[in-house]
Amino acid sequence: MSDRVTQTPDTEAMRYRVGGGWASLTWAQLQDRVARVAFGLRELGLGRGDRVALMGSTSIAWIIADLVLRHAILAG
Repeated sequence: MSDRVTQTPDTEAMRYRVGGGWASLTWAQLQDRVARVAFGLRELGLGRGDRVALMGSTSIAWIIADLVLRHAILAG
């Protein structure tokens, strides 16, 4: 993801439903949200090797949490 952010930070990365309409995030905005969630999880004591379960319906929050865990941003 960092390569994409470096190459095209202002390009739309995803669109998601908000109420009856749509919103979008650029690659830079997506990276920022992922980094903030990773920081929060580290502050709660989560680290490399810990197990995490994601539960819920597909949403922007779920996608961001998935990206945090997939890209091992928790490994400080």
